[in-house]
Amino acid sequence: MLLSLGLTFLLAPQSSLAAEVVWLSPPDDMTRAFVAEQAGASLGALTSLDLRSAATAWTPADQAAYNTLDTVLQEVRTYETKFDGELVIMRDLAGPIAAIGVVRDETDRSKLYAALAYQGFAVNRYFDTALGEDDQAEPYRMDLNGLAIEKPWFDAVALDPDRSVTPYDIAEAPQRVQYGKVQEMVKNSLPASLAPAGLPEGSELVIDGRETEVGAAGNIKLVPGRHLIHVQTDDAILARWDLTLASGDSVDAEVPLTDAIWTGFLDGLAQDGASVPAELHASIDALGGEVWVGIPGDELAVYKVTTAGVEALELERPRNPNDPAPEGGFSFAVAGTTGWFYDGNFYRDNPSAGANTGTVNSGALGLITEGVMDFGMLRIGAGMHTQFTLGSNHFSTYAADAKTTRFRPYPHVLIGHRNVQATFGFQFPHHPAVGGNLIIPVGEPFELRGFSTLLIPLKKTRANGTEYAPWVAGSAGVSLGLRI
Repeated sequence: MLLSLGLTFLLAPQSSLAAEVVWLSPPDDMTRAFVAEQAGASLGALTSLDLRSAATAWTPADQAAYNTLDTVLQEVRTYETKFDGELVIMRDLAGPIAAIGVVRDETDRSKLYAALAYQGFAVNRYFDTALGEDDQAEPYRMDLNGLAIEKPWFDAVALDPDRSVTPYDIAEAPQRVQYGKVQEMVKNSLPASLAPAGLPEGSELVIDGRETEVGAAGNIKLVPGRHLIHVQTDDAILARWDLTLASGDSVDAEVPLTDAIWTGFLDGLAQDGASVPAELHASIDALGGEVWVGIPGDELAVYKVTTAGVEALELERPRNPNDPAPEGGFSFAVAGTTGWFYDGNFYRDNPSAGANTGTVNSGALGLITEGVMDFGMLRIGAGMHTQFTLGSNHFSTYAADAKTTRFRPYPHVLIGHRNVQATFGFQFPHHPAVGGNLIIPVGEPFELRGFSTLLIPLKKTRANGTEYAPWVAGSAGVSLGLRI
């Protein structure tokens, strides 16, 4: 089936346990990351199917069991030629064979079959005709219609009734002959009947690694012996059984967590103090004893689920720092700016000064301070942008006695979208101005800003009394700042 998100906080006390998070439908990446961080999840986003199958799913322990079986089978083959080496073969294979809990496919089936066939070879060769009487043979024999037969071979036939044993499976011909006799006895005995119940809709019943259909009588006829059975949906194992069936047995196999129980649990999540069905306890325990179930939507819903019950958690929905908060409110921004400033009006005011002496055409550094109120996506506010022009001659005149300044304050009001606003104000020392802001949040509380101003030219009077038309002037640049 989850990115630290700015100023979003957990409103309810956090659980003392790390919890895995199950999503009933896919959330967006940020919501997933937020809830996982709050829960302390380690497995990533889980689906409802992951929760439903947690107690019976294929796990690393299952893979380790097959790895061990492969290794031990290779190791014990070296004892085949040693005196009483059969005892080592029988005993060393017993644990790894018993540890296999599910057979998924033909590969798994072949591995288990090879181990059973070889263990049965050791049993037959060591005990021979004493199989039915020797006390040491008791763990390795089965009674079939009053005859003692090798239990590993009994299970091997049940696993794959029509498979012919090979010299690699059983190296010596006498034992291959004996295996053939056991195979015929088991196949010709009265079959067992398995009646599955509660299979989830759309699931598959897999017996010894092969998908199996239920017969018209509502059951499946199986060769007696050990069978590893599971129910799966989309490769998730929803139930598994390890059954040893005797000839003529009739056995029911009911999926504990049925569709009705599962649907009832999901439907009851939103009910205050909802209980958790006992059939789901094993899955919750398999995931650590506590699971958070998330339901994304217009209102994020998260429920803490333990075997004791369901508790609704109050989590504030995470907000993408690149998206404005829809509820609005007041904010204050401050940013350092860099850009370019052009104003040639000192030369227009006093042409005799020379066009390259008093013309502002330079880089500029500045500072923006701004207070705004957001109403949904509408932003209204006021601010001050002061720029300092660089260079030895890049100054502006502001008085009749030719005083100059490099500081160009721009008090202004602004209105527009949260990300794009128009500005209106006065660019000191002598220009009405309009401008614009482009604001790009880059992760709370930081934002990038592009800005521009256009200084409006109004007729002016020189010191000698003549009028002149000022040139258009303006500035543009970028800033990095923060918003609180």
